[in-house]
Amino acid sequence: MKTRYILTVALSVSSLNCLAIEPLPDYWRQWTKEKGTHIAGLDKDTYRSKPDSLTVINDKNSVKKGEINRSGICQEVKTTKYLGKRVRYSAFIKTRDIEHWAYIYAISGNIYPFKGVNAYNDGGGTQDWTFLDMVFDIPQKHKENTISLCFSLWQGGQMWIDDIKWEIVDDDTPVTYEVTRPPLDEPILK
Repeated sequence: MKTRYILTVALSVSSLNCLAIEPLPDYWRQWTKEKGTHIAGLDKDTYRSKPDSLTVINDKNSVKKGEINRSGICQEVKTTKYLGKRVRYSAFIKTRDIEHWAYIYAISGNIYPFKGVNAYNDGGGTQDWTFLDMVFDIPQKHKENTISLCFSLWQGGQMWIDDIKWEIVDDDTPVTYEVTRPPLDEPILK
């Protein structure tokens, strides 16, 4: 029997919602800038495709008023078979009561594409399943051995992630992110 975490989250001044969150699979790791402000795991009650979705939720009870807090989940993938390839990283994200950003990103050296939804410009902090994708090249001479595939939640609310894909695409697929400047071998301090 798997351990289940029970987390009570204030959804508004007058309502509480009790969520059963299962632990993340071992291949995902949670990062938290401010310890104890978020929990991440599997949600078997809210998903786009059965049997579950990943979720990151802010625990408002552990956050000090006015404090900026963020957390997310990542997994690392070796870059070896992706060198010189064009890749697409995509997922569907659903949000509830987010206060700032919920987004998808990848990071490896100077490669850092990201795309997300925010509470200010994208119709508010609660959205149904939204498709987010990024297409980018991993240069043949890329020096990093791994790339981190990540999702992040800034501030309050909850995000769900489902139908995640990482795939090699053909060179005719338009890129949505370009590394415009390769890293310097030495700093230029002028």
